[in-house]
Amino acid sequence: MHGHLSREQFERIGAGQLTAPDGVTYTRGTTKTARRVCDQKIGDGSPLVVYYWAAGQADYFDGSDAQRRWHEIRTAVTRYPRPDGDVEYTAGIWADGDNRELIVLTGHC
Repeated sequence: MHGHLSREQFERIGAGQLTAPDGVTYTRGTTKTARRVCDQKIGDGSPLVVYYWAAGQADYFDGSDAQRRWHEIRTAVTRYPRPDGDVEYTAGIWADGDNRELIVLTGHC
């Protein structure tokens, strides 16, 4: 599944909380996760959110759509974005109260 998140959902990401389309509410945890950790989490079924504040973008992916999008964007993920250049993403792991996890990629330019 792939879906654009609502304006309200987009704004709540900045505050460290997100309610996914399936109704699960996640809270920000780590903010600088390695690509190899994301490989494992997404491979195990964690959903993915691509969040880019400057463009007003917040997209939700799960299942095979999450795996496809992750492979498309993976090389742009870094732990320490440079101050200029192409858009880069930092990856974070967010979790709900039952320890279900969500990967959030935050865009930087």
